[in-house]
Amino acid sequence: MSARALAPLLVFAVALGACGGAPRPSETVAERFEAPEAEAARERAPDMHAAAQRARRDAERAERAGDDVAAADHATRARLLLSAAVAESDRIELEERRLALDAQAEEAEERFARIEQERHRVEADVARREASRVAAEQAAAAFTRAESDEDRRYRPRAAERERLHREAASVLIRRTRLVLAAAEAMEAEAQSVARSVDLLEDAERMRAGAAALQRAERAYREAMGALGSARARRATPSGAERAALPAAAREAGFEVEQRDEGLVVRADQIFAGAGARPLPRAARRLALLAALVSAHPHGAVQVNAFSSRGNAGARQRAADARAAAAVTALVRAGVSDARLHSEGVADSPDEAEGVLELVFAAYGPTP
Repeated sequence: MSARALAPLLVFAVALGACGGAPRPSETVAERFEAPEAEAARERAPDMHAAAQRARRDAERAERAGDDVAAADHATRARLLLSAAVAESDRIELEERRLALDAQAEEAEERFARIEQERHRVEADVARREASRVAAEQAAAAFTRAESDEDRRYRPRAAERERLHREAASVLIRRTRLVLAAAEAMEAEAQSVARSVDLLEDAERMRAGAAALQRAERAYREAMGALGSARARRATPSGAERAALPAAAREAGFEVEQRDEGLVVRADQIFAGAGARPLPRAARRLALLAALVSAHPHGAVQVNAFSSRGNAGARQRAADARAAAAVTALVRAGVSDARLHSEGVADSPDEAEGVLELVFAAYGPTP
């Protein structure tokens, strides 16, 4: 509405004001500026609030000058500007709330996604551990099957025996391929990897299960050597290698113990009676021990042999001879004699008779 149209109304309002009627325009505007929403508008929409304040001051100056028409016009403009500032403040507040809710929703989605990722990771880790456990049990069973025939000729017998040999050979072939994959990933010596691959192919072609099992074991030992040659490029064993040694030892049927001096791998029934030479049936176990040493190439390996029979002198001589014979067997199986140190233990309990211990010094407890 224009100022000319408002003029009669303003004259009437001034007359009423002179008679104590309606309040002056600047006073009604001032009340609106004191409301809480106006204060919020000053914070969120300062430009529009400032324009409303200027219109309010213009209304006050017009009143003091006695120009009631201009005062009413400025007061109306101040109210409109303040209303716009309040509306803008409300809009900004709603937008801030929406953004806050969006941020909370996004954070909740990210948290849920992280939880889902962690759940999948845990499930995958559990599945890997279960698969590893099953594979280790299968490999241990295969080694056990091979050990039952270690002092016999490899030839098929009954159908059941042939089936068991074939199954054990299949498990060792799969296990060897995993070892080879790790060796190739670490850029192991190509010639050593090729030898293992050739042995695996021979094992797969063989019709006799017992012969296939024997060839698969040779392929496994060759693959372990290839893996060890790749690991030897590191100055010290990695965390994965430290974990792999006890797992591989248990898988091969050996006992494992962690001591201050290193990781101990224990094999029984290596010697018997008063003999200083390893038993014929222990040749396979010594070959597996050699494969463990080759696959874990860091640090010295202490070879301990025991004897509990005869007087102190006889026990010591027998224990020393057994330790030396074990070192000779390990060297023949491909272990560097520079890493091996033999020690006979005469003061040992009866249950240690015939036992051989390998102490891997570099694979002991981490500091």
